[in-house]
Amino acid sequence: MRVRLLLLDTVLCYLIGSINGAYTLVKLLFNKDIRDYGSGNPGSTNVYRVFGLKKALISFAFDTLKGFLAIKLSDLILPGDPLARALAALAVVAGHDFSFILKHNGGKGVATSFGIGLALTPGLTCCGAALSAVILIITRLMSLSNMISMGVTAAATFILRYPTYISVLYTILFIASCIRHKSNIQRLLNGTENKIEFPHKDK
Repeated sequence: MRVRLLLLDTVLCYLIGSINGAYTLVKLLFNKDIRDYGSGNPGSTNVYRVFGLKKALISFAFDTLKGFLAIKLSDLILPGDPLARALAALAVVAGHDFSFILKHNGGKGVATSFGIGLALTPGLTCCGAALSAVILIITRLMSLSNMISMGVTAAATFILRYPTYISVLYTILFIASCIRHKSNIQRLLNGTENKIEFPHKDK
């Protein structure tokens, strides 16, 4: 029975993750495909650059909610089960990153990982978000701020002796995000990464 429930939970979380916030929002509001604009990435940063802050915040909130709901769904199906939580988290991020709706295309998992963190370790996750905001304000490099924040948060779970499954999960999410940011990392090394403009007009 537990195996079946784990499988059900994992599949449902993947399906939830596959509903991309940036793509859905832009399609509903403008009948356009966000992948045809800006960087081509269906994520909140690209929505910000192309359509402005308000639309980006809605997109980010939607994808954050996916991660949060995945953990809550897991706790509903198998209350407090560490394996169920971990599989749910990985599945919802996999759905976001490799959405079957977008033909296995997707975002970079930052907002969805943030939602997972809010459900599992809200205090630590908010500290990580604050760090990300500070780095972003100083450097105006979204990719750098996201990766550093996720890396520091993952490291902090080991230092602060969080449950092992959380430390392992956050480390996997950090590594996955770095892989999805591969092109950004290359541009950072080359000094050609695009910087965020402040302020940015909405469309």
